[in-house]
Amino acid sequence: MEIKKEFLSSYQDLIPGMNYFQFLGGKIHFSLFLGDVSSALCEISGKVDAIFLDGFAPSKNPEMWEKSVLENLKYVSKKGTTLSTFTVARMVRDSLSFSGFKLEKRPGFGRKREMLIGSYSDSFLESNPKEKPWCKRAYPELQIKTVAIVGAGIAGTTLAYSLSRRGIQVFLIDPSGIAKETSGIPMAISHPHLTKIPGPISLFTLRAFRYALSFLSSFADQNFFEKTGLFHSVTQEMDSERLQKGIENHKLSEEIVFWKPIASKFQNGDFLENEPGVFFRNGFWTRPESIAKKCAEQPGVEFIKGTASRIEQDGTSWKLLIQESGHEIVANSIIFCNSHSIGKLIASLFEGEEPFPIRKVRGQLISLKETEKSSRISNILCAEHYLTPSVLGEHILGSTFDEFDLNPLPQKKDTDRLLEFVQNKYPSLNFDSSCVLIEKVGLRAQTPDHLPILGPVFDPREFRKIYKEIDLPKNRNKKFPNLKTIQGLYVFGGLGSRGILSSFLGSEIMASLILGEPVPVESSVLEYLHPARFLYRKVRK
Repeated sequence: MEIKKEFLSSYQDLIPGMNYFQFLGGKIHFSLFLGDVSSALCEISGKVDAIFLDGFAPSKNPEMWEKSVLENLKYVSKKGTTLSTFTVARMVRDSLSFSGFKLEKRPGFGRKREMLIGSYSDSFLESNPKEKPWCKRAYPELQIKTVAIVGAGIAGTTLAYSLSRRGIQVFLIDPSGIAKETSGIPMAISHPHLTKIPGPISLFTLRAFRYALSFLSSFADQNFFEKTGLFHSVTQEMDSERLQKGIENHKLSEEIVFWKPIASKFQNGDFLENEPGVFFRNGFWTRPESIAKKCAEQPGVEFIKGTASRIEQDGTSWKLLIQESGHEIVANSIIFCNSHSIGKLIASLFEGEEPFPIRKVRGQLISLKETEKSSRISNILCAEHYLTPSVLGEHILGSTFDEFDLNPLPQKKDTDRLLEFVQNKYPSLNFDSSCVLIEKVGLRAQTPDHLPILGPVFDPREFRKIYKEIDLPKNRNKKFPNLKTIQGLYVFGGLGSRGILSSFLGSEIMASLILGEPVPVESSVLEYLHPARFLYRKVRK
């Protein structure tokens, strides 16, 4: 009953495609795909232990039992994968046998006279033909027991949590402490990023947002997470057509987001503004540092304050040198989550070449003392900048975006720019310079396509040799080898301004890749995040 209650509480927030859940404190991981079964099977990245084919009889639901659908089961199977179904129709048996399943009939029970059981007999793991060779998934060759994570921001700490919950010993390394750099902002807001038609950013952020809500609702204390709802007004970039078509084309229910032609800023109705936009019912704010610290307190996570200065292979494991103490950490795997420094240690393996195009982007936010009018705001307000509701008497107003001026100190010009925005956008809130309490600067780690880098480390020199001109017409029928990754090395970074939004689902994806589990997003979404995608775009033609 507890699982049913947890599931039903999120049922109205389901999105087309993959929906990922955890129940009973993470003991059960559940992925639900809303869509055509043939598409779903081709989008699963991972191998399963057991398959149960349920549903209507083939005569009543023929599309589900087509030969092409049943043959796709081999892409999610490994040697010994079991199969069972109450359907014993000849066409079903023939299709499953052709796909590599050894079958036998057994007596059924209840009203079912017979049932079919079987196991996958092929020793060769069939790869999904839709996966491209340059990003085809590689499974771990050895059992992973220990992991070192470089970087203790929100990405590193949430990953430490995900791995430790799976029984992995985690060494979490950072010279500054836990969430002391950009992840240490006083408050962060989150909502999906809608595009006019479904694309990489919208598909990933919708999935990440849904899982973040589910995770934080059970994990976070009330004083550092709240679902307030978020209103995003029309802007030059986010125009009304984009927002309305985005809702329609992503097939999102009103329980997730809806269009508001007139936006009421205050629930008591004493301040109305004729401003169209979209309202995300479960838009939320959170305190990243508090989240990160709670993740790092998980049993099995050991925090080491220090600088990772050198890595080298040690048999089937890796050694990592801590600069300050000279101590060496030995682990089966190393994951680099250290923001814009993510490529520096890795470059030592590739003659100084940093394979990931991550750049620094400066952001400044300010906190504002509430006014009599502003204290009534109940939702997060977004436009070119965002304003949170008052929490303990203060609002957060953020954030600037500057990739050229990287001054780590607060600047008056940016504070003035933010104040000018809030005064012009919401004049009746009566904010002025006397309301400014805190100014905070962070240097985001940003990728060119504004999506995280998440996955295995690879040798860029070998990549160029193998996949140069892979997409030219002359190579259309040429077979290219699968990408050979460096066993035990992974990266998770480039989260930009969506660190909180991306971290929770990103950490589950990362843990799944490291441990060989089915991944909780579609294989097409996984491709959007692959560390080699930028080099592929450079060399493909």
